[in-house]
Amino acid sequence: MLDRVRTHGDFESWIVYYLKAIRDSALDAHTRAKEIEALENRLKNLIQESSHFMKMRETASLVLDYLFTQPVTGIAELSQKLGKAYNTISHILKQFVELSIVSENIIHKRNKLYRFELYLTLLEKDYL
Repeated sequence: MLDRVRTHGDFESWIVYYLKAIRDSALDAHTRAKEIEALENRLKNLIQESSHFMKMRETASLVLDYLFTQPVTGIAELSQKLGKAYNTISHILKQFVELSIVSENIIHKRNKLYRFELYLTLLEKDYL
C-alpha cells in the first residue's frame, strides 16, 4: 500500500487505511472498557453480598481496587500499600481464590503471588 502512494500518489487508500485502524482501535478500547467496568461492578456486588466478607467488606473492596491497578501482587505488598494487617490481607486473598477472583501462583513457599486472572483475561482478549 505504501508503495502505491509512492508510485501512483494513492493517498486516499492510505488515509482510508489509517481511518479504519483508528476506528478499530476506538471500538476495541470502548468494548474493553465496558467489559472491565462490568467486571468491577459484578465483583463489588459480590463483595457486598457475600457472607465471606461480612466483617471486612471495606478492606476487601480496597484489595479489589488495588488489583485493578496491580493485577499481579503478593500479600506483603498489598498489606504495605493498603496499610492493613498481613493476616487480614491473607484471609481476603484466600477468599478471593475460593471465589475464583484470583489465582495463587507459588514461586517459593514464602512468596506467593496472586494473579487477577479475570482482569488479565480481559486485557489480553482480542475483540476484533
